[in-house]
Amino acid sequence: MPIEFDIHVGTQADYEDLLRLNKALFDYEAEQGFSHTYNLEWTYSDKGKKYFQTFIDDDAHAAWIATNEDSVAVGYLIAVVREVAYRSPQLNSTC
Repeated sequence: MPIEFDIHVGTQADYEDLLRLNKALFDYEAEQGFSHTYNLEWTYSDKGKKYFQTFIDDDAHAAWIATNEDSVAVGYLIAVVREVAYRSPQLNSTC
């Protein structure tokens, strides 16, 4: 039977999950040897926590959280909306 996931826009209630999942990603990538450049303490530093808070509070940032059938957060996607020179801004766009 396939596992089903729910994906929702991140809210303040998801903040601790964002931190937990990012820390797990950093740890995994470091353990697997993908990169030894990560500061493994950054996620829970003041700068790291502030960074992830912007994905909850700032309209130019967004977070989506994937939860499993038990409502446990198992993944996330974060994005920053920026104007780029090669695209005309769309005044009525939504995320």
